[in-house]
Amino acid sequence: MTDLLFSPLADLMKPCGPVLDDAAGFTFEILTEAADADDWSDVLEAAREALAPVIAASPYLSGLMRRSPERLCNTLSAAPEARLKTILEATEAITAHALSADAIDAEAAKRTLRQLKADTHLLTALADLGEVWKLDHVTAALTRFADAVTQAALAVAVREERDKKRLLPTPADDERGILPGLFVLAMGKHGAGELNYSSDIDITFFWEMEHLPLADGVEPQGLCDRIARRVSNILSDRTADGYVFRVDLRLRPDPSSTPTVVSVPFALNYYETVGQNWERAAFIKARACAGDMVEARDFMQSLSPFIWRRSLDYPAIADVQSIKRQIHVHKADERLYAAGANLKLGAGGIREIEFFAQTQQLILGGRDPSLRSRRTIDALDALRKAGHLAPAVAKELKQAYGRLRDWEHRVQMLNDEQTHNLPENDADRLKVGVMAGFSNLSRFDLAVSRTLRTVNSHYG
Repeated sequence: MTDLLFSPLADLMKPCGPVLDDAAGFTFEILTEAADADDWSDVLEAAREALAPVIAASPYLSGLMRRSPERLCNTLSAAPEARLKTILEATEAITAHALSADAIDAEAAKRTLRQLKADTHLLTALADLGEVWKLDHVTAALTRFADAVTQAALAVAVREERDKKRLLPTPADDERGILPGLFVLAMGKHGAGELNYSSDIDITFFWEMEHLPLADGVEPQGLCDRIARRVSNILSDRTADGYVFRVDLRLRPDPSSTPTVVSVPFALNYYETVGQNWERAAFIKARACAGDMVEARDFMQSLSPFIWRRSLDYPAIADVQSIKRQIHVHKADERLYAAGANLKLGAGGIREIEFFAQTQQLILGGRDPSLRSRRTIDALDALRKAGHLAPAVAKELKQAYGRLRDWEHRVQMLNDEQTHNLPENDADRLKVGVMAGFSNLSRFDLAVSRTLRTVNSHYG
């Protein structure tokens, strides 16, 4: 851990695999010319061996390096933890500036957020591929960045509403945060601290009338909906600088017929009266990520009896178990081999492990709080410790989950796409294999097939 705090990333990285073609050499010449001009040559040379296979395998990461050699050298020359801290502090500065500056330039904030996203992507990819950070460290860094940018986007949206005299100012040290009465829950992998390399973020907005600092005559529902849509646009709009995160707002109650932001009383009544087991499963991973943390805490406490039922009758248990059947119905494919395999939704994929854990949590977690873990790995451990999962099975599923998530990240690193499918094409699949540490395609394909079959044997 000391190395992560003090040693430059360039000195810590290891080559992930062989160099597949000569394109890496050409790119390195471009980078070297830029580095020589700015006195970065020693840093770049120290990382040459580790960078070469990444440049050859990933068009996206190679493009990030070529477009900004300065970003690359800043990343390589800093200790990885220090670099992450710098990125997060720069993101938090956008929040502070939005709330305190005499005027705000929203477009400038959007540009900076996109540049910080590129910084984060390059850092996490190189630390991951170079065997500096393990999976949980990578996903935690991505999650912390997602939290920070959601808060920053909310601050910009709130400031715009204040400038239009629709919101009253609140004290900078208000314990309820940026906007009292409105909070944002992170759902799914974002909520669990397990965010993917190239992922959307599932966030849900809620509001409580009592604390909203509305100006006279302002209708709360319309204001809250505007803020939520603005946050989504700030993060997901595609500009010349790219995007920050794709945003999904559909995990709110009954999204086809409800406003973008749901009031707390409506939400609690909905979940208590007609909430479904799949919604209980979704809230296992939920946590507050922005806005009024006091209101969010109270909401989650009120929702706890819905999520964690102390007693379930046979129909309720059967309904929970039906989630497994629904997964079978909606599987992307049944293949248990590498070419074209969907690592998330296919047979033997990530979703099977997640729902294996969550169905047990829904049935058993009401009476045993030790089973209420957000993270999948932690849930498997808790089930093992409580005697609900054989140690050998828990070990196999944890190892498989780690491998599948690692491979999923490398698929996404190819072109910064939210995909979970291994390429059908052998040449492209080999690129994924190289980034995963395999020297040839046959060994990678065999490892994938074995992992999918192992998971499917427990779930299928």
